[in-house]
Amino acid sequence: MESWGQQKEHLISKQRKEATKYREEIDRLTAEKEAIEIENIDWQITVQTLENNRLNEEWKVNRLMEVIRRATRRAYELSNEAEVPDYVWHKWRIQIPTFEPILKTCNRS
Repeated sequence: MESWGQQKEHLISKQRKEATKYREEIDRLTAEKEAIEIENIDWQITVQTLENNRLNEEWKVNRLMEVIRRATRRAYELSNEAEVPDYVWHKWRIQIPTFEPILKTCNRS
């Protein structure tokens, strides 16, 4: 039979092993949590970058559409000033708006 001192040392040793096991588990879980937080931040940065790219592309498309509208308006004004025959203006005018459905489709995505 073990003496009280030996039993006490045995219990203390057992508790230390348990404490070490729990500390290691806590450290492992903390490391996992930190890794997940870092991954989450990386995803947030990726999503924000994609959103910024989308907004930038939308701006480019809107700007291009505005340039086409201005060019069409100016061409119409010039055709009125130069008295371009209607059949020439009509043929040219039909070709310009064909870009707009493409641009509107790009603008939505």
